[in-house]
Amino acid sequence: MDQARLDFARDELLDVPVPAQRTSHASRRSAERLIARRAQGPKLRRLLLAYADAGARGATASEIEEAAGLMVQSICSLRKAAVDRGWLVAIGERMGRHGVEQTVHRLTEAGRAALGAMGG
Repeated sequence: MDQARLDFARDELLDVPVPAQRTSHASRRSAERLIARRAQGPKLRRLLLAYADAGARGATASEIEEAAGLMVQSICSLRKAAVDRGWLVAIGERMGRHGVEQTVHRLTEAGRAALGAMGG
């Protein structure tokens, strides 16, 4: 596909461009729907719910992987987006799986509000 013919919608949550064909309204609408799904999709909701369940103790990526049933790759990108929005905050480190120190994050009040807006 010719790069000059592509337009990019911006996914503000994950801060990535979503390509849409410039001359196609259907392509643009599909890109916008993808952005909306990512913004309030089930993966993000599951991630925030798992952090909410962890409470003040917070959780490591390994713990969220088990609690939410998400792959670590998904957790890392979603967690970064949530931290950037102020929904999660790092509170320290603890020993994770395989004896490796992992950063512990917990849900903030803004994160609770976002989760509430998602129906959580």
